[in-house]
Amino acid sequence: MKSRAALVLALLTVALHLAIAGRYGWFRDEMYFLACGRRLDWGYVDQPPLIALVSRLAWALSDGHLALYRLPAALAHGAAVFLAGCFAERLGGGAILACVCVALAPIFAVEGHLLTMNAFEPLLYLGTVMLVARILRGGEGRLWIGVGALTGLALLNKLSFLFYAASLLLALVVTPARRLLASRGFLAGLAVAAALVLPHAMWQVRAGFPMLELLSAQEWKNAPWSIGEFVAQQILELNPLAVPVAAYGFWLLWRELRPIAVAFVLQILLFAALKGKAYYVAAAWAPLLAAGGAALKERWRIPAAIAVALGGAALLPLILPVLPPEGLVSYQAALGVSPPRLENKKYGALPQHLADMFGWEELRDAVAWGAVQIEPGERAAVFAQNYGEASALELFGSAGLPVISGHNSYYLWGAPDDLSALLIVGGRLEDHQGVFSECREVARERDSEWAMPYERALPIWLCRKPRQPLRAVWPRVKHYE
Repeated sequence: MKSRAALVLALLTVALHLAIAGRYGWFRDEMYFLACGRRLDWGYVDQPPLIALVSRLAWALSDGHLALYRLPAALAHGAAVFLAGCFAERLGGGAILACVCVALAPIFAVEGHLLTMNAFEPLLYLGTVMLVARILRGGEGRLWIGVGALTGLALLNKLSFLFYAASLLLALVVTPARRLLASRGFLAGLAVAAALVLPHAMWQVRAGFPMLELLSAQEWKNAPWSIGEFVAQQILELNPLAVPVAAYGFWLLWRELRPIAVAFVLQILLFAALKGKAYYVAAAWAPLLAAGGAALKERWRIPAAIAVALGGAALLPLILPVLPPEGLVSYQAALGVSPPRLENKKYGALPQHLADMFGWEELRDAVAWGAVQIEPGERAAVFAQNYGEASALELFGSAGLPVISGHNSYYLWGAPDDLSALLIVGGRLEDHQGVFSECREVARERDSEWAMPYERALPIWLCRKPRQPLRAVWPRVKHYE
C-alpha cells in the first residue's frame, strides 16, 4: 500500500511538470546541450557526455516539442520521489512524508523542470545511497557492483559527483564500516566505475583538461557569499518546513547508517569550503528527507506532510513558470522577495533560470535583419558572445549562416578560416575594430522585457576586412566559464 502511495505521488510530480513544461520557452543550457548533442563526443569543456546524448535522444523522440523534450527531467524527479518513499519504508515507514518533501522541495522541482545534468544527480545519488545502506545492513557484497555502476553513470552525467562519491567513501573509511571495503565486490565496483569513466578521462587528457581551466574561472564568475547566505539559501531551496524533517532524518541515519550521515556532513563542508553555489549540494539532502519520513513518529507524519505540501505550494510559483511573468513579479513583491543572485551579473525581475527562457526569438530576428546587409558572394558567419546566444541561433535560425563562438565547447568546435565578413552579436565596437578594418551596426534586437539584462536589445555588428586570418585571432576569443 505504501509503495502504491509513493508511485501515485511520483506520477503526480511528473504530471505537474508536464502541465507547465512549455509555458515560457527554451532554457539557455537546454539549447546548448542540444548543440552538444549534434556533436556527440566523449566530453565537452563544461560537462561529461551523458547530457548531450540524453538531449539528442529527447529531441528526436519529442520532434522538438518543448514539453515532451523535458520529459526525461520530469521522469527523473518522479523516480527520485518514488525512491525516497521506498527508502523511507525500508527505514521504518513514512513514505508519504518522504515523497512530499522530495516532490515539493524547490530545488528538486527546478531541476525536474529543465533537461539539464542537475535533473539526474539527486536520483543517481539517492540510488547509490540506498545500495550502500543495503550493504551496511548485511546485503551481499556484489551490490558494490551496482554502486560502481551508478557512480560511473553519475560521473558521466556531472563531474561534481566525484565530491559525493569521495565523501561517501571517506565516511566509510573513518567508521567501522571500513571492513566492508575489503572485499572483491568493492574492488569490482571500483573497476566498473573506472571503466565507465575512462573514455571521458581520456578525452580530458586529449583536450588539455579544459574542465580545470573552466573551474578556475568560477571564483570571479560566481557571486560572493557568506556562510550565513549559503545556509539560508540551502533552507530556502529545501523548503523551510522540510528542514525539521531533514534534521530528524539526519539523526536517524546517524544512529542506524552512520556513514551516510557522515558523508552528508563532509559534502556540506566540502562544497562550502570550495565556495560552490548552494544548489551544488542539493542531492545530498535527498537521503535525509527520505529518512526523515521514517524518523518522525507515525502520528506526526501526515500533519508534517500537509505542512510541507502547503509550504512547497507557496514557494513553487517563485521558481517554476506557474504564473505568467507579470504575475510572478507581483507575487515576489507580495512576499517581499527578489530573485537570488548566483553570478556576478546584473539581474532583472525574474530568477535567472526563468529569465534565460526569454529573448531568443528577438535575437534570431535581429540576426536575420543584419544578414540582409551581407553582399552576395561574401563568406560570412555569426559570432555570438556566449553559448546561450550561439545555441539559440542554431535552434531558432541564423539566416542560414554558420554560428561560431569562443565560449566553452564552441571554442573547441572552431570556425571557418576563410571568412570575409562577420555578423557579431553584442560586444564593443572598439574591440571589433581591433580585428576588422570596417565595422558598423546593422541591426538591434527588439527589447525583451523578461530576459536577463545583458541579453536585451543587443546590437548586431557587420564587420568586414579582417586584419589577419581568423585562425590567428581565434585563441584570443576563448573563454571558459
